[in-house]
Amino acid sequence: MSMSHIENVPTPPREIPRWFFIRRMQALVFTMGFMIALGFAMIGVAVLWSGYPPPGPDWALNQQHREARARITGAHFMPRYHYGNRSPWEVRFVFETSDGRKVATVGYTLDPSFGPGQVGQWMPIEYDSDRPTIARPVGGMHSLVPWWIYPLFGQPLILGFVLLPVLGVKIRRERDLLVRGEVAEGHVVEIKQSPYVHFNRARPYDITYTFRDFNRQERRGRDRTYHYAWAASLREGDPVVVIHDAMDGERNVLWIRQPGLET
Repeated sequence: MSMSHIENVPTPPREIPRWFFIRRMQALVFTMGFMIALGFAMIGVAVLWSGYPPPGPDWALNQQHREARARITGAHFMPRYHYGNRSPWEVRFVFETSDGRKVATVGYTLDPSFGPGQVGQWMPIEYDSDRPTIARPVGGMHSLVPWWIYPLFGQPLILGFVLLPVLGVKIRRERDLLVRGEVAEGHVVEIKQSPYVHFNRARPYDITYTFRDFNRQERRGRDRTYHYAWAASLREGDPVVVIHDAMDGERNVLWIRQPGLET
């Protein structure tokens, strides 16, 4: 790269494509998007499985409920479902609310002493006074999906939204640097493909380079690029264009805005 390449770099403020970060920060953008999508998918599975939106009926019953006695009308063991080393019983029961309404509903219990011999007997229950069909045996549950599954399944979603402001700050700082930073000629020190990040069969390149900043102090920087062919063509000692902060040369990135390439 000759000095003419540097001279061809626009003077500040430079025009940077609106979606430049998608090409420059693919791994972070993909991770954030994947986590958010995975979190929504897992919560969606929990909602479809339980039939209730988060945090679920049992969380609501934990906060407020009425107590009653219910007559057991059916009991069914569910060996395909596991909570640790235990499987639940599906319990059907009828009861009368405090205002005299008769309600038939279903709940679940992990009580190992429960069995079909208890059909016809009475048991204590808890129910939602506003929606009495939401009820459960005392110590049991109304839904097969416990309330704590929602925050557990929602962890990828939370992580994705945590990454959102991180990505926003990184985009803003890098965009500002590319728009207003000083230009310098650098030279390639090392080109390595990332051993951990893959997009299909392609791996991004980490390019280490040296340059002299605005104060003529020698600096060393490293930038990641997803311009695979361009990066693969580089060799040690090849010139590159570097954009850096005039007040802090440690802040620097490669300028990759040449014919056929985008920043």
